[in-house]
Amino acid sequence: MRTSKNAASLPTSVAGPRTAYRVPGLLRPQLLIAALAILLTLPSLWGGFALDDYVFLSTFRGTPDMPMLEQSIWDTYTFSEGDLARNRLRMERGILPWWAVEGWKVDMWRPLPSLSHWLDFSLFGENSYLMHLHSILMYGIACMTVALLFRSLLGRAAVIAGLLFAVDAAHGMTVGWLSNRHALYMTTFAALSMLAHHHWRKNATWKQPWGSWHHHGALSSMFLALALFSSEGAIGLGGYFFAYALFLDPLARTLSDGQKCAFNTSGACRAVLVLLPYLVVVIAWRFIYTGLGHGTFGSWLYTDPLKESAAFLHNFPLYYPLSLFGLFGVPDSTLWIGVPAAYQIPCLALIVTYLGFMAWGLRDVLRERAEARFLALGCAIALIPGCSTLPADRNLMLASVGAMGLIGVMLRWHLNLPASLRRHPARRAFFAVCVIVHLVLSPLLLPGSSYMVAYVDQGFKHVNESAVPPEPLPGVRYIVLNTPVDYLGASLPVYRAAINQPQPTNWWWLCAGPAPVEVERLDENSLLLRPHGGFLQRPFGQIFRWPEGYPMAAGDEVRLDGMTAHVRSVSEDGRPIEVQFTFDTALESSTFRWMTWSEGEYVPFAPPALGETTQVPGLDVGRLLRRFFQSKAPNRLTESGYVPRS
Repeated sequence: MRTSKNAASLPTSVAGPRTAYRVPGLLRPQLLIAALAILLTLPSLWGGFALDDYVFLSTFRGTPDMPMLEQSIWDTYTFSEGDLARNRLRMERGILPWWAVEGWKVDMWRPLPSLSHWLDFSLFGENSYLMHLHSILMYGIACMTVALLFRSLLGRAAVIAGLLFAVDAAHGMTVGWLSNRHALYMTTFAALSMLAHHHWRKNATWKQPWGSWHHHGALSSMFLALALFSSEGAIGLGGYFFAYALFLDPLARTLSDGQKCAFNTSGACRAVLVLLPYLVVVIAWRFIYTGLGHGTFGSWLYTDPLKESAAFLHNFPLYYPLSLFGLFGVPDSTLWIGVPAAYQIPCLALIVTYLGFMAWGLRDVLRERAEARFLALGCAIALIPGCSTLPADRNLMLASVGAMGLIGVMLRWHLNLPASLRRHPARRAFFAVCVIVHLVLSPLLLPGSSYMVAYVDQGFKHVNESAVPPEPLPGVRYIVLNTPVDYLGASLPVYRAAINQPQPTNWWWLCAGPAPVEVERLDENSLLLRPHGGFLQRPFGQIFRWPEGYPMAAGDEVRLDGMTAHVRSVSEDGRPIEVQFTFDTALESSTFRWMTWSEGEYVPFAPPALGETTQVPGLDVGRLLRRFFQSKAPNRLTESGYVPRS
């Protein structure tokens, strides 16, 4: 078989056979991989709408009584644009709590997936089955594209690497949650960009370092732009481009006279310099992104690494190893938020130990295979942008391209070792762990993880439907002393808008977090709340305010229509310790419906008598999870079909 001079200078697994670009039948393994991915995620068809999905439903349908929910069809990932007046309305109606930063903003610009949601709604109405089918098919396309990329880069290891990517349980929630479709589009365009980049760079020489940029290079830049317009996480693609320049680019592996070498520093520097067009694309995208007013502000959950670098760096030492564990292990890294504080250090020690074991097991293949070094470094850099939010496997799609490719290369490399080396106990143990985790447990867990968000939303529905009746009495204000998670408190108005239920006059939640709360009656109209450990505790109470960056001070007041929150004391890190809530009428007024959290739902609460103090119990995580998974609240949007607005 004839190969070009430049292709011959690359490793055999990187250059690949020329027949890969000639015979359509060679797509069959990739098509089978895509079909398997679709089959394993089919349970998500019955997932219905969940959590953030209600936001874009409100945008498309229109909510005259909740105008602060409506956004442009291009901005369905905008939860707040940071407008002070609209945020004040969100506070009054309970979408934001009283402690939210005034200019709180979570506004991600993802025009392509936003357009896909609008098209779904326009074509299918509120038929969630067809919307989920769109996401499932998109996952199949993403897996096939990644498998094609592996075929071009990894040779004989491509099929197993593609299989690992398709059955990775970390992708389940990404597929099963409609609002996470942006990651599917982003991964598809990112893989196409990397594939075009490889075709551009494989023909580069010292005399023509730019190769055929006008064709494949320009195509790669276009796909990079489409990936960025799908999700800001595509910025991690730069890690793969950089790693390619160091380890796979012909300039980094040849001398100026055309002779092959292990590594050429000068050539690698030239290979990095030709990445400048990608930098121009990223800068242009960022200029448009910020110029249109998109971004985040005030939240601990979402941080802008450039504008809120202190918050990003504060979270990074914990988030990065947790995200790595999400890539190379099980279970979902999101479960970290449920680990009690007393067990976090031992759990983190076990995670670091496991990651150290993985690094030890990969050391030999990293020394011997250039493509393994490319995948490892690309994955390591691509993981960094994901640390701008709470660790969750649904944020790992782009990084998992490198991680699963690396595991695939390692497994193939191990099988090619002489039998005497394969029988080494440590090697056999590492090989067994990789097979069990990624080829046994992952495909078994993927169907369930693709439906997991529906289970979580089922619990939210149960709580919200038991809190406020379908037809709340006019003028009645519903006040919740404590909700276990701030997101749960914010979900009720959004959920009711999505199912066409009228909103209560006010929905106020005074505290969020798992700790017990002391409630003291100060006078006829006032309560004093003292949560054990203070307000704004992580990870359940800082979505709407990051206290280290936006601290509160004693004496701060937030005035709403009928209620004033007065901060009486704060902690060293700017979190309220005691807050006095004063209402415009006596607490026993018939216009109030008092509730508190108890055993997985909101229950009625009677304010204590004047001068008395009572304690509201804290959150029992185990009992809460049991309630969530056992609750049978109907999904009105999927069981009843389209719900017309009256």
